[in-house]
Amino acid sequence: MAGATGVISGSAVTLTYTAFVIPGAGICTGSWARSLFTQDDGAKRDLSLDGWLSVATNPAHLGAAAAGVVPGLVGGTWGTDPISLRTADQKANGAVTSIVCQREFQLPPEYVSGETVQIQARAGMVTTVADTTATLDFEVKKLDADGDPTGSDLVTTAAEDINSLTLATKTFTINPSGLVAGDRFTVQMTLAIRDNATGTAVIGTAKNTELLLDIKG
Repeated sequence: MAGATGVISGSAVTLTYTAFVIPGAGICTGSWARSLFTQDDGAKRDLSLDGWLSVATNPAHLGAAAAGVVPGLVGGTWGTDPISLRTADQKANGAVTSIVCQREFQLPPEYVSGETVQIQARAGMVTTVADTTATLDFEVKKLDADGDPTGSDLVTTAAEDINSLTLATKTFTINPSGLVAGDRFTVQMTLAIRDNATGTAVIGTAKNTELLLDIKG
């Protein structure tokens, strides 16, 4: 049986081991399978705001100002007021106006097959709330090998109310059935606003768009 004895001399300790076997180098070879790692639920992966595209005509990066049904990326003061995605002023639009943008994303190698996939955003209103409705919605479709959308919308969460000057986190669940690492998707974000008043500006905004995934490794 392996054992150890010690001798103290001043501030030093000398240990003597008996029948102690040092493992061979071969025990450390090979690699670790992802299945052996602890699962990390709800890990965040950024969907940067500058990755959202206008699709009103041809796909294009969003400009510095919103126009019509195309949102814009509005810059603020560095360190105090971050960049945000905003709609054009919807004051007195008289009907529901849908402001739409799109992008793609891919499930990373560490994603656990069939586990949670969610898309999240901080959203609300700027200057004034709509006197009728303001909502945020996401639609997601899987892409095939040619990059073409397939099947129906995978989002199982209904449109969320964002008609508040206090931004809130809105979470949308994607049906994970059959999903695996490497799958690619197209996602559409819609801010739908209706306002019948004629007061101050009514502007929708979204910040910090990101994915929440169950991962290993």
